[in-house]
Amino acid sequence: MLQGYKGRTHPLVITESDLRDLYISKDMSIWQIAKKLDISDNTIHKYLNSYGISRKASFHSPKKLKIDPGILRNLYIEQFLPITKISKILDISKSVLYRALKEFNILQRSPSAAKLPSNFNGVCLTCNKQSKVARCKSCSDRDSYLKHKEERLRKSRKYRKLHSEVAREYAKKYLKENRQRLLEYKKLYGKTHRAQLNIASAVSRHSRRAKYKKGTLTVIEWREILVKQDGKCCYCKKETKLTMDHIIPLSRGGEHSKENVAGACWPCNMSKRSKLVSEWFGEQNG
Repeated sequence: MLQGYKGRTHPLVITESDLRDLYISKDMSIWQIAKKLDISDNTIHKYLNSYGISRKASFHSPKKLKIDPGILRNLYIEQFLPITKISKILDISKSVLYRALKEFNILQRSPSAAKLPSNFNGVCLTCNKQSKVARCKSCSDRDSYLKHKEERLRKSRKYRKLHSEVAREYAKKYLKENRQRLLEYKKLYGKTHRAQLNIASAVSRHSRRAKYKKGTLTVIEWREILVKQDGKCCYCKKETKLTMDHIIPLSRGGEHSKENVAGACWPCNMSKRSKLVSEWFGEQNG
């Protein structure tokens, strides 16, 4: 019996002479011996240590195993086969295969390079940025997002609803850690999209002013609403800083009057947006 880990024993499955013949004479790897005898690599290691059979330095050499670099290059570069499949074809372990690739200087290539179009010249065909493939990762990710946009938004809304506190803490942490980068991006976006931003701002401002003229809400009335609510959101009842929310949105024909205005926390106000309360509650509960 062979003494193993923590005093455990293994039934004798191979004699010293047979193991020495496979390991020394036939230059078989531990992986090959384990596969041949249908036992684990660790068991083979324990038998080698038990019998005092030393491991030869040249054992894992690809040249010693007579691996043909031409065949290996064809399988790995031309046919773009995965490492697992090549190791099975050549009947060698993955570690030996990796050594062979390194020793024969066979550089790794992306499988997508096999499908490069004839007009590819080192830049993405969509955004013209430097790329190793015809479509860079940003463009591919954008296409994937647009294709599955509705499903992703639905999952995102569901997650935020179930983990509102976690999502809020993550947003705070992200803003704190990336504040400088986000400010730089906002500044750059403002410079490159100045005309569009000005038009959007003007349309929104004039549209909202025109709608406000339909109502009669005064500053005093708004303060009275805040006092009446005692600093609590009219929807979630949390005590926090309140923002003005139109119960029937201005875009849906609501008036800017004390009867149609309530104090809501920022998350509820932004979540409700231009929806009616019944629609918003239905979406939240759905």
